Amino acid sequence: MRKITFLGSGNTLLKLIPFVLKKTNYEKVLVGYSPRHAKGLVNKSESFQEKLEFLVNKYNNLSIYCIESLDMPEYEILCNSEIQISLGSPWIFKQKDIDKAPYLIHSHCTDLPKYRGGASTSWMLMSKYKKAAITIFRMNAGIDAGNLIFKKNIIFPNYFSTVKEYDDFLEKKLFNQLKKFILDYVKRNHKKKEIRQDNSKSIYFPRLSSDLNSWINWNWSCHEIVQFIKAFSDPYNGAKTRVNKSSGLTIRIRKAKITRKDGSFHPFKNGLIYRINDNKIYVACAPFSLEISKEFIEINSFELKVGDRLFTLSKDIDEAMSNRVYYLPK
Repeated sequence: MRKITFLGSGNTLLKLIPFVLKKTNYEKVLVGYSPRHAKGLVNKSESFQEKLEFLVNKYNNLSIYCIESLDMPEYEILCNSEIQISLGSPWIFKQKDIDKAPYLIHSHCTDLPKYRGGASTSWMLMSKYKKAAITIFRMNAGIDAGNLIFKKNIIFPNYFSTVKEYDDFLEKKLFNQLKKFILDYVKRNHKKKEIRQDNSKSIYFPRLSSDLNSWINWNWSCHEIVQFIKAFSDPYNGAKTRVNKSSGLTIRIRKAKITRKDGSFHPFKNGLIYRINDNKIYVACAPFSLEISKEFIEINSFELKVGDRLFTLSKDIDEAMSNRVYYLPK
């Protein structure tokens, strides 16, 4: 019996299941996912687990396994297939885990060896980095460091300004390329030529927390702050800051743009709200200022006023900069 395994989560994985069962000669699809991903929403009201269970009821040749650890016996069942494709897997694969899988590959939507690691679209938005790629590589014990099997370069449109725009764009590209990759693998029935990554060009960034790491540093320029806000934009809640140094009054900003119509501002004025007009808030932010529509501000139980200062405490910045975030499978 020809079997294929998917490891991870996400809409691309979910869409690949019916594609494989309808368009290839694989007789069995196995899916391994973590308890943390099981609870994640794939649309506004349906979790990944619920969607998988719907597909299991629809296709009797689909089996799913929720596992916390690769040491669980279910992982060996998942490895009992021709090819194992990882899409956002939450586990750390050690060499002993890789050795159990006949052909374990991973997909990553960056220009490898650049932007290895997690939260790639947020990191790219911060730096205005417009180049990405659909990459498929043979898994090894490094982080996104295995030999490349397939790579197709992509340029993001200049008008993209949110994480969701980046991710939706990449999701469509990834789905189409994985379909082609699987069809070609089925047709040729052999492993692809591998190309070693050039580690001298590697760039790695760790995962981010939209809560811990999203504090705005008002010592940055207006250009740097706008890019930072974009990095925590939709589907996240926005970048955070306090109001008037208060420990209780915080707001989130999902979108802001630079305006020069009021001239230049000294950095000491950074964060000061100097005008509120037509549902727009104007904030001094050297060398110019920010225009923020109220619809892009999340605020609780109070109104912003002219003369208020958006301010982030040093301890907020220190915690955002000094803490590294880890997400566990469970």
